[in-house]
Amino acid sequence: MRSLGRPLAQLAALCVLAGSTASCAQLGIRNPDAQPTATVGAAVHHEWDALVQDYIDGYLAAHPDVGVVAGRHEYDGQLPAWSPRALWRESQRLRAVRAEAATFDTAALDARRRFEHAYLVAHADEDLFWLERAQWPYRNPTFYLNALDPNVYVSRPYAPLHTRMAAYVKYARAVPAATRQIRQNMRTPLPRTYVDRAVSAFGGLGEFLTSDVPKVFASVNDPRLQA
Repeated sequence: MRSLGRPLAQLAALCVLAGSTASCAQLGIRNPDAQPTATVGAAVHHEWDALVQDYIDGYLAAHPDVGVVAGRHEYDGQLPAWSPRALWRESQRLRAVRAEAATFDTAALDARRRFEHAYLVAHADEDLFWLERAQWPYRNPTFYLNALDPNVYVSRPYAPLHTRMAAYVKYARAVPAATRQIRQNMRTPLPRTYVDRAVSAFGGLGEFLTSDVPKVFASVNDPRLQA
């Protein structure tokens, strides 16, 4: 199972490796080694950079929680879609990008982009493993834990408290539908160790939501948000 924060770290690393200045700028990451594309193979490099941009954009759209943590606050309050249909669409997206990456002749890429090519394929393969082979969305409740953690709104001062509370309220209103999808996805019976871990983790999250979060936002004078 992936460690906490690993998807974001991998995506940020992929962006740093990418030659697309726009990709890095959108995540707030500057790539000091970016090279101009007006070189031999510039057309291929441009096509590759566009694929990387599409991959990052698609990833953030499918994982808006990662976008929020990365500083893309247009995704504030959003949760991933976890219906079987949505999970299938994400698998298809990963397969399509991987297949397109395979059409590139890596010999035509510069050294940085060849490394980036290998990294993108590995990143897609890892997600495909957990989605398809391990069937983690259906077998392990903790698959969903990172995305459901609202700590970024509570403890990171990226915006005024009122703005963060509005984002948190949007998140909180999305949680019931998300938890219904999680319950519907679980294929019981589950291993006892998975159940014990889920009870502990989600129990801690529930305590955080009911005990700690209200204290943080108590000073916000907005009856609409406090309702």
